[in-house]
Amino acid sequence: MTKLTTIFLVLLIAAGNNAFAQFSVNVNLIKPITTDNNDSIYYDIARKLTWDDFKAAPVLTGNVGAITSAGFGYRAGMRSVDGKAYLNLTVHCFFIKSRSWVKPNKKEPYVLNHEQHHYDIAYIAAGMFVRKLNETELTMKNYRKKIKEIYDDTYSFMYKLQDQYDNETKNGQDTDKQGVWDKKIDEMVLQVRK
Repeated sequence: MTKLTTIFLVLLIAAGNNAFAQFSVNVNLIKPITTDNNDSIYYDIARKLTWDDFKAAPVLTGNVGAITSAGFGYRAGMRSVDGKAYLNLTVHCFFIKSRSWVKPNKKEPYVLNHEQHHYDIAYIAAGMFVRKLNETELTMKNYRKKIKEIYDDTYSFMYKLQDQYDNETKNGQDTDKQGVWDKKIDEMVLQVRK
C-alpha cells in the first residue's frame, strides 16, 4: 500500500468517525392530541380525569375502590443534515382508559381526587425523565444506553412514589395524609411546568 493510499484511508476513517461529530439533542414534554375514540388520554394540566374516563370492569372483591393506569413514554427520531446529527426526543404522559376502573359505589369526588394524583405522579416522573435527559451529555456512542438507563431509573422512581403515596394515605382512607399529599403533588406538578 502506498503512503498516499494510507493517508487517504486514515482521512476516510477520521471523516467517518467525525461524520456526526456534531450531535444535537432536543427533548420536549408534549401532549399528543387525544380523540374521543382513543384508549389513551394524554396529560393536560387543564384537563382533570372524570369517572367517564375509567372504562375497565371493576374488581368488585377487596377494598380497593378504583385503579388508575398511567405512565409515560417517549419517541426518538434521528436525522442528519450536512454532517450534523439531530436526535429529537418527545416525551408524553398517558392514562389508559381500558385498564382503569372504579367500583360503582366509589364514584365520589374525594376518590377521584386520589386517582387524579396517581396520574399526576406519572406526569411528575415524565418531567423528571425530561430533566435528567437534558442534564446528561448524550453522544452518538452513548445515547441509546443512557436513554434506557434514565428511563428505567425514572420509571422505578415513579412506581416507588406511587407506592409511597398509597401507603402513607392508606389508599386515600387517611384524609389528613391525603391533604398533605395533595399539596405535595400539586407543588411537584408545578415544578414540572417551570
